[in-house]
Amino acid sequence: MKDREIYRVIKDLIGPYLESQGFTSERSRQATYHRKVSEELFHVIGIDLFRNRRTFDVYVCPCSPRFGSWANFPDGLPIVSGNKGRLHVTLGVGQGASRFSCASELALEAAINKALLPSIEKFAVPYLEQFKCLADVAPILEHAQWASLLEA
Repeated sequence: MKDREIYRVIKDLIGPYLESQGFTSERSRQATYHRKVSEELFHVIGIDLFRNRRTFDVYVCPCSPRFGSWANFPDGLPIVSGNKGRLHVTLGVGQGASRFSCASELALEAAINKALLPSIEKFAVPYLEQFKCLADVAPILEHAQWASLLEA
């Protein structure tokens, strides 16, 4: 499958649920979903496609324009929680990353329907709910010095 086909299938299958939770993939050329919490804070759920392996994982993180360039918003945003912002299908966010097959459309649909979508509902969206203001992001920052960017 080509990248655009993979992203199309992903959007078709996870899009309706994420949109019902206030997310949009508007302006994304990939499958990056975001919702605006405030002018300074966004919740992001995105697909990180491994080109050579025909697999992908999912990052789940709060983001802010304070953490770097938003020239490619919403794709290419800095993941300020680093590896702690990856989704594991049984352990949740921050416990490692599950990889999902996209070797074929059938494998991709099975991975999304049986594992990815349930884990987004159970773990990813509830995880993001804890980030209501920019100060809430401080404990999950990969680099402590980034906390200075949270100050007005």
